[in-house]
Amino acid sequence: MVKLMSCLKKIQKRITHIVSTFFFGMALLNNKRLGINQTIISEIEKLKVFDSEDIIKSELPYIWFLATLFHDLGYSVEKSELGKELPNYTPESNIVSVPDFYTKVYKKYYEYRKNKEHGIYGGIRFIQDMLNIRKNKEHKFMSNRYWGKELELLYSHIGWIIIAHNIWFKRKDELYNGDYTEMQELVLEDDKDYRIKFEGYPLFFFFCLVDVLEPTKNTTLFSKVNITSENRKIIISTNDKSYSKAIMGLNKWLTPVEKDGEKLIIDFNCKEIDTYK
Repeated sequence: MVKLMSCLKKIQKRITHIVSTFFFGMALLNNKRLGINQTIISEIEKLKVFDSEDIIKSELPYIWFLATLFHDLGYSVEKSELGKELPNYTPESNIVSVPDFYTKVYKKYYEYRKNKEHGIYGGIRFIQDMLNIRKNKEHKFMSNRYWGKELELLYSHIGWIIIAHNIWFKRKDELYNGDYTEMQELVLEDDKDYRIKFEGYPLFFFFCLVDVLEPTKNTTLFSKVNITSENRKIIISTNDKSYSKAIMGLNKWLTPVEKDGEKLIIDFNCKEIDTYK
């Protein structure tokens, strides 16, 4: 807890975003009009960490809490003048939470960012620290939580989402001076060349979406933002240019966004997202 508080003090400007991402994401997960949570529950069920779907449902807030709380804790690395070497730890590469090309590019991308990339650093630290905590807690009978070894699969699952969430794609026409030469997996052929599919990686897709939609990251003028849902659509009404630009940017790498006046619409019925199309 002392280490966690120390990390939070170093990234005070990100705390509002971190907390808001958790609550905003939970509101969407609990929204029956969107029907997102069942797809994510099915993903977690495949890990065979929990005994039943009902247990996964009860633990989903905890899973989301871990992903959101820790996703920006490595942010102080980006503020460091010299950056920081990655921890001397290699995370499990047999993963299903993100596309497997991330296991091949994350070290190269960290070097490309001159050892200043909060997601990669924070995700590796998350996995390393949670595995150590689990081992220390497992045989302490005073603990009121379960700390079985199978939880390591869950921590790795979440950790890779944190590692991957800030590794950015580029289109071919955005490359210059040999950019991304050794990371062709991150080069998009054109707009809507989506590599993160809701069908294949629902929790990762959802995390990336919420991380962008969460308003405090791009605006402090909450009166300019209204978010509603209907018929499996997220509808954002805003006249904030910075926030609108961030959401429209999703078109390039994650999901189609329809613009209707000051309304921006993300439709979970569209073929790029809908699991059943």
